[in-house]
Amino acid sequence: MCRFFIYWKNPNKFIKNNLWNELFIKSCAFFKQSYLPKYTPKLGDNPRNYNIHGDGFGFWGRNRWDELYYKLEKPIWQDQNLEYLLKNKVFDVLFAHIRAVHPFSSSSIGYNNCHPFCYENFVFMHNGFLEMNGVQKIQIINKINQNLISFIKGTTDTELLLYWWISFYKEWMENQNGLDDIGFIFREWIKSIFLFCNEFKIDAGSLNFGLYNKNNDDIICSRALFTQNVFKDEAPSLYFKISNLKEIMIFSEPMCNKEKIYKINLENFYYLKNEGRYDINLNKSIIDKTFIFPKNMVMFKNKRIEKLYFYEI
Repeated sequence: MCRFFIYWKNPNKFIKNNLWNELFIKSCAFFKQSYLPKYTPKLGDNPRNYNIHGDGFGFWGRNRWDELYYKLEKPIWQDQNLEYLLKNKVFDVLFAHIRAVHPFSSSSIGYNNCHPFCYENFVFMHNGFLEMNGVQKIQIINKINQNLISFIKGTTDTELLLYWWISFYKEWMENQNGLDDIGFIFREWIKSIFLFCNEFKIDAGSLNFGLYNKNNDDIICSRALFTQNVFKDEAPSLYFKISNLKEIMIFSEPMCNKEKIYKINLENFYYLKNEGRYDINLNKSIIDKTFIFPKNMVMFKNKRIEKLYFYEI
């Protein structure tokens, strides 16, 4: 299973981050996840977790001055340009992804299959899969706006899901009645994936998505699992850490194997009944600690909202 790392900071706050340490130096840094044994504390073992992630990687990031988008189909440790590209660079937001293809899978290794994917104002990546045959893939393509079909360059389920999401979002915005909360819309889209899986008899799908909307500085993340009989209750691994909502990190494995991992419980949430969503309770018990991302939840945050919202799927 793939790995990803998301960093987001409030663009109105000046924070000199050193993501090079998070990505390459720490004992369980993102780069090291590509060749060291998996480290997913407090989560059950998932048979799709691999110790070697050598099927390509990619980065997308930006600050107030410029934007970086870089992908390569080689293993991440074979690219010596990364230090020059990333070291000492300050990011307001960064998406990083390393890819692992199931042995003997029909999915091919190539530049166009590396994450993240970008289209207009959306950046999108996926840690997971949707088990589909050819007929089922055609059914997903039928849900994509025909004007977007020509933009599909690779063969991954992720890219199909991206253009389905864009089609779903644009249709929603054309027909919505004042409800334009992108976190809620994203939750409704994942629910439509679950319905699709039921309708077309897809056995399993793990849906760890990372999404960024450049226009509004929206950051969205999900940890979800659809399963009929394959993985029982094992959702893909995902963790997060927050710092007073000035910084948020989301990652597939903890960045340091000595840190304690906590589980979110009801004491950490406020349920906003009128809004149908949860707000996280920011207190000293949650700041700068690593938590398991709640299963079957969508997280939403942007620079205009001084809260961190979670939607149940």
